[in-house]
Amino acid sequence: MFVLGLLALPSMLSAQVWVPPGYADGENLESSGWGLSTAYQEVNDDIYITVTPLIELPLWKFRVGLTVPLEVLVLDREPKTGEDVPSIRPGTFDTWEDYLKLIQYVKYGTHLFYDPDDLFNWSFHYGKMTDGWMGHKTVIFRYANNYDPTIFRAGLMADINGNAGGIEHFSSDIWRKEVVGWRGYIRPVGLVTGVHDTFFVHGGFPSPRQVALSVRENRDPRINGGVYYQEAVPDHGAEGRLGQQFHGKIGQEVGETSTVKFVEQTNPVTGETEVRAVEGDPLVEEQKEREGDEWGPSFWSRFAIGYFQVRDMDAPLNLETDGSGNLVVDPETLRPRADDDETLTIQGWDAEFRLSPFDWLDFTPYADFPEVKDLEGSEARHYGIDSGFNLGPVQLTFRPEYREHSSNYIPNYFDQYHVLERTIYNPGGDGDSTNGSGSSSTTKLAYLKSLPSDGEMVKGYFVQLIMDWLQTLVIDATYEDYDGPDNSQIFVGVYVPAIADIFFNGYYTKKYYNDIKESFEYDDRSLLAAELGYNFFGGISLTVTFQRTWEYDQNTNSYIANDEISYGAGFSGSF
Repeated sequence: MFVLGLLALPSMLSAQVWVPPGYADGENLESSGWGLSTAYQEVNDDIYITVTPLIELPLWKFRVGLTVPLEVLVLDREPKTGEDVPSIRPGTFDTWEDYLKLIQYVKYGTHLFYDPDDLFNWSFHYGKMTDGWMGHKTVIFRYANNYDPTIFRAGLMADINGNAGGIEHFSSDIWRKEVVGWRGYIRPVGLVTGVHDTFFVHGGFPSPRQVALSVRENRDPRINGGVYYQEAVPDHGAEGRLGQQFHGKIGQEVGETSTVKFVEQTNPVTGETEVRAVEGDPLVEEQKEREGDEWGPSFWSRFAIGYFQVRDMDAPLNLETDGSGNLVVDPETLRPRADDDETLTIQGWDAEFRLSPFDWLDFTPYADFPEVKDLEGSEARHYGIDSGFNLGPVQLTFRPEYREHSSNYIPNYFDQYHVLERTIYNPGGDGDSTNGSGSSSTTKLAYLKSLPSDGEMVKGYFVQLIMDWLQTLVIDATYEDYDGPDNSQIFVGVYVPAIADIFFNGYYTKKYYNDIKESFEYDDRSLLAAELGYNFFGGISLTVTFQRTWEYDQNTNSYIANDEISYGAGFSGSF
């Protein structure tokens, strides 16, 4: 028997089953801290105690999380495993890949953060992934890369961007290549203005006049007390021209009010002609040698157009079965093993216009045009608005989107279900496992290739709303629906860090149902996880957790929904 489920992921020095965007491990880390969480769980009727220490610390401008997760066998029931009691669960530290889990995350910056006044911004998020995404979240959205506590997958989200454009990368597992995505984009107006200001206004690299002024400034006792020095590069986001990055700032006293003039002098040794700044009559306009006006960051620099490509490397097409017709489980991945595979590629163009008309409003219209490579007619069109409202105690994110796609296309192909559906598409079936509806062994790629290519365009919509009230209550909800039967999906996450020492977090999601009124009908297509806890004095906490998973039963060759309740204790502190 093997288990499929959205794994409860450790976060914020405790084992929380769900955290909203921006609240995951290390996102708001300012000081060092440590914690220890424990829990009771059953694996194939055997009882294990999980012990998960976690150390979080800032390292320069990076945020790092270290851990040594352990699952200790405390009761070996029939049939016996043969392992000693107590002992660490097999598979925890068997191969070199298992030791990768010691570094849970390394993070820097905010993914895709853009400020026209900055020279550039970059981000780097390595490790466990709970809400992976790329671009406008139309192809990769809510990606979770870990599904079993004994198998650690280190994902990567990284980007660098500025007024000229940017590059973005996504990898679900940098060591075991599965989902790999790249996106590049340019800001046409920003690119033109940057080239103009650098090479036509400032002459590319420092001009002789700039060098002369800088040298004079560095030796002027009125400015620096007679100390000769080379000024550091201006702080990130501070004003400064390209020449000043190399030769220091040109003081206001020298640039505007000083009595300085420029003379050419020939070096008698080298024969080279140099420009020197010397005391003289007050500068006149002709001597200032104005080089032209800067265009600077433009309102239109916020428009970008890009190209993206996402590949599902060696995606299973058909699954291997044994002589009894049961699926063969790969011991390395603990998922059904592929009999044959192919690489799926989704690629396309996108465009956006990032606007901030008011301090309290971000407003980004966007359009995406993805297609499945080498699959005839498989394409989609997305038109949406990503907006954010800062209303004092309440922060809102609202993302409505109109979608239409061909009959042989799956929107949001890489979602929170993908790590499961890659091998078993729609494990919940029609919601009733008693009739064997969850017994399908069709992979996601095989299902996609089985869809007709000559059908009508499917129209639908997607909407997301995130409400954050004083960082004490966060609600994240999405809903999408398309033409045709069983094309609806819902996700609702609730996060309460702590109110009167009580904390709560959890999610509910359901997929492949017909109408919005069926959204909260709890059946075998539903996944639910929730944690309720209480913080005692001294950093001690107690928790109770409910979680649903899907289990493949080899006796019936079907998937059965399994609900479990576990109890845990934790401790956290700072240093």
